[in-house]
Amino acid sequence: MEKILFPPDLLNRPGIWALPAEHKLMVVVLANHHSLTPCLLFAPTPYSCRGLPLPVDVIWGILTDLDQRGLAVVSQNTCEAYLCGSFSWHRSPAEEEVTPWARQVRTALAGVRDSRVAEAIRADLERYLGGPRVPSVLLYSNLLTALPPRGPGQQWSATEMLAAFVLAANPDQTASGVFRPGGWLDGLADLASVPATTFAEVLASLQGRGAAASDAATGEIFIASRLRCAKARDAKKIFEEAEQIISPLIFRIFSQECKLRKIKIPENQRVVSQERGGEVSIRRGEVVSDQAAAEIYQLRHGPWKGISLASN
Repeated sequence: MEKILFPPDLLNRPGIWALPAEHKLMVVVLANHHSLTPCLLFAPTPYSCRGLPLPVDVIWGILTDLDQRGLAVVSQNTCEAYLCGSFSWHRSPAEEEVTPWARQVRTALAGVRDSRVAEAIRADLERYLGGPRVPSVLLYSNLLTALPPRGPGQQWSATEMLAAFVLAANPDQTASGVFRPGGWLDGLADLASVPATTFAEVLASLQGRGAAASDAATGEIFIASRLRCAKARDAKKIFEEAEQIISPLIFRIFSQECKLRKIKIPENQRVVSQERGGEVSIRRGEVVSDQAAAEIYQLRHGPWKGISLASN
């Protein structure tokens, strides 16, 4: 699957929030990976795990521990793993449903070889049928494995990979990819089970490769991978969120990404009052690019275009 639903609160749930980073990374893999089948089954083979910075034996040790904790159902004999509750955010098809999605789920389920894993999936399909789904967002299923290269001989570690995913899929994130995390990086670091210093280093690495931007002065972070997941129905929301950006740096980089994807955003921040500072007036249609004048008007990013007539 190219895109897949993901609940942003997953890593903050009881039983998961206190797990170490490597365990949380495998929870994310079971929820968001391009090799998941329509019945949300993951086969942890050396091939499917080749993009993960963990040895296969370590992966199986973590999956076994997740099974013992009741978070997943795993069979090493048949090489199958299922994250319990996955159909609480994916739509569970009815038994008589004949849609393509229903057929795909039933076909994939029929191919599950371990009876215990198959029963866990069937139980979830029945449990969540017809009920309200957990709030989720649509993400690319290769967010974990499509990180920008770090340079010759450098690889992303498991903790860094998880931290990068948290930037794109945390509960504070928005459709535009620009958000203001409460407590700056501390809360995000907790979600990734890494020290705040490690999280800051990951953010700096992503920023150095053009995949993210941050401004500690305004508390804003932009991650390009989330914007790339936006759909046409998100256009109005992105337009409105663009008007709220405070940091000139964030706005500039965000604007560049929007232009690459032909996403329309406001090019000028409009001036509601033409005489806030009493020293500078902006006439209707006039574009202001001077930073000193902008500070008088307490404007966030430019150029700035007046929408009301100046008194002089």
